[in-house]
Amino acid sequence: SSAVPVAGKYRAIDFPLSNLINAGVTNIGILTQYSYRSLVDHLGSGKEWDLDRRQGGLFIFPPSLEVDGKGWYKGTADSIYHNIEFLKKSKAEYVILLMGNCVYKMDFRRLYKYHIEKNADITVCTRHMYDYSEEELKRMGIVTVDENNKITDLQEKPLTPGADFASLGIYLMKKQILIN
Repeated sequence: SSAVPVAGKYRAIDFPLSNLINAGVTNIGILTQYSYRSLVDHLGSGKEWDLDRRQGGLFIFPPSLEVDGKGWYKGTADSIYHNIEFLKKSKAEYVILLMGNCVYKMDFRRLYKYHIEKNADITVCTRHMYDYSEEELKRMGIVTVDENNKITDLQEKPLTPGADFASLGIYLMKKQILIN
């Protein structure tokens, strides 16, 4: 969960948020599911991230729960679909999709530069998981690439992973591609 405490003061979401802010991203939508109240309490209005602004800012989208408990998102794509108006209203040309529950440091400016240089439709961040067991690889998105690093296959949680090259769940694309 993105609300999981890290080192007492921080939450897991602070790391991807920091990466975005350091790259100059100032229009951030957070699609929440479980523990969203704790996440909202932690992030507040975005003031500590300098995201409490008239243009752009921090937007938090909890699921719309009904009395009978229905309304939980069925996954990432479903949460995006239910909040597509946020994307449509955004003036941003590009979108970075990422998970909020991972602790890492990444320069998204380099990712953007790579994406533009490759003239890619979608850029997927990947990593060789040479130090992971087959059981761990079965829980990941396994990627196959050609000699130009173009993805030729992506299998989500395969029963028999044929490689150790995995998606990190970080995607960059034009906003219109995602909307379409």
